[in-house]
Amino acid sequence: MLRIFLACLSLFALSACSPTKDSVGAATATSPAPLSRVPPFELTSCSKDADCVLLEMGCCDYCNGGIVWAVSDAQRSAAETMRPDCNDPPVCTTMGCAEVSVRCQAGHCLAAGPGMVTHGR
Repeated sequence: MLRIFLACLSLFALSACSPTKDSVGAATATSPAPLSRVPPFELTSCSKDADCVLLEMGCCDYCNGGIVWAVSDAQRSAAETMRPDCNDPPVCTTMGCAEVSVRCQAGHCLAAGPGMVTHGR
């Protein structure tokens, strides 16, 4: 009897730690998903270099653990809505790094700098 009680108690404890379900039954996490190091492809369309802008997307700058995206200036507002909430920012390093530039290549904005991931395709 004690084994059955402990087994039920364990199952109850494990179910309390699982993700919650939203109104359509999809699992929702308790914290936001990490931001991708590359912007969504639909935000990067361009026809010339001047169409592109760099956006710091992390709570730290890209040199110190953050993320920088190259997006179309026309899609800047959409990209900015994806920035994480930095009300309680992490401790960032204070390193310097090489400058990042932005260009339009093959119809999509790309960030160019040492060791950078430029796009997801």
